[in-house]
Amino acid sequence: ANKDESSSKQQQQHPLEPVQLRIERIQLEQDTGKTTTHTKTSTNNTTTTTAHINYNRAGCALIEIVSYPDLRSAHEAAGVVEKIRKLLKHVGSCDGKMEEGSLRCDLNVSIAPVARND
Repeated sequence: ANKDESSSKQQQQHPLEPVQLRIERIQLEQDTGKTTTHTKTSTNNTTTTTAHINYNRAGCALIEIVSYPDLRSAHEAAGVVEKIRKLLKHVGSCDGKMEEGSLRCDLNVSIAPVARND
């Protein structure tokens, strides 16, 4: 088994603990499109960079959810994304197909020490 398969099996064996995720704000935005850059070096060592802009999703509504730094591990982050995905599918907001780009996530995991109330 490769590393990804064993990691996936470990996550399946350990059910997610409930996580409290505090929402700072939710806002609506419009997708502006997707830019990808390509750099090519020719045989005479000149470098050319080109940008390709895909406007297929431009103007589509986006929901941005901004939370407080409550997530402490990649495992917690994955659980939160899955819960949000299921909720958005249930209410008919999106189909939740991350591989097609209809659900995208930028998650940060806090590595700051947890404050104790002693």
